[in-house]
Amino acid sequence: MEKKKSKKIDITIVGAGHYGRELIAPLYKKNKRCSLKAVISPTIEKKALKSSELEHLPLFPNTTEWRKAMGKPTVSDLFDLSVHPHLLLGLVEELVAIGAKNFVFPKPVARNGEDLKKLSALKQQYGLCIVVASQWHYSEVTIRLKELIEQISKESVITKIHFNWSQSMSQEQLNIYTPASALLPHMLQIIHSVGLLSPDVAATLRSHSGHHLDIELSSGRIIIELFTDLQTPEKKRLVEIFVQGREVPEVVGDFLGVFKDGRAFKYPAIFYKGEKEEIHEDNLAIMT
Repeated sequence: MEKKKSKKIDITIVGAGHYGRELIAPLYKKNKRCSLKAVISPTIEKKALKSSELEHLPLFPNTTEWRKAMGKPTVSDLFDLSVHPHLLLGLVEELVAIGAKNFVFPKPVARNGEDLKKLSALKQQYGLCIVVASQWHYSEVTIRLKELIEQISKESVITKIHFNWSQSMSQEQLNIYTPASALLPHMLQIIHSVGLLSPDVAATLRSHSGHHLDIELSSGRIIIELFTDLQTPEKKRLVEIFVQGREVPEVVGDFLGVFKDGRAFKYPAIFYKGEKEEIHEDNLAIMT
């Protein structure tokens, strides 16, 4: 007998690190359209899930054990791959082999063109439904920034957009993340979402080290500077937009939101013409 599909989206979290366990799982739990179903992780022990929303879910070390216990995935099953990029392709191949169709991918989805081609081929061959986890694409901050860029472009000439997305990471984190994999994907996502990342963009690597990255993109007449430092004491999520003839930014987007247990300690905000516009949203919740 064929297994009936759920009326909800059945979420399996693949990779139960900080993001999967502490950030995204509670939001799936609150989402009335979703039902947390299981966890797949070869490195997490059951005790590590204690006091989290994943505590009472079945924990499987691999996709094979998931298939044995849960049966073939239905159209209601969604696998949220909360893993590092180097693990993504292999996991997708394993999940496709047991019949999985629906995925949430992390950013970046691939570290090189070859892996991206293989993922694209899998999507085409098996008719996979894939969305990319990007809280900034769905965020009101990004939407508002796009509106202002379009508005300002009618009145002035935008010459430069400067990104500074930095924070302090421990040595353990730096053993996993690089400046390119940690925060650069977020900056590129915002550029794409506001419509500034054209196919003919030219990139120049200005400087880099084990903890910082400084890149210049040339998109038409606009210079886009992308800077990130993973050893700075102050956490920053800033976007500054400059117009011709002015040395101070015309618009500042502060994407930094601070939330704990659903409570906002600091909202993202847009600064324009001396006014501060707070964006009262939890962008991860909006994304789910």
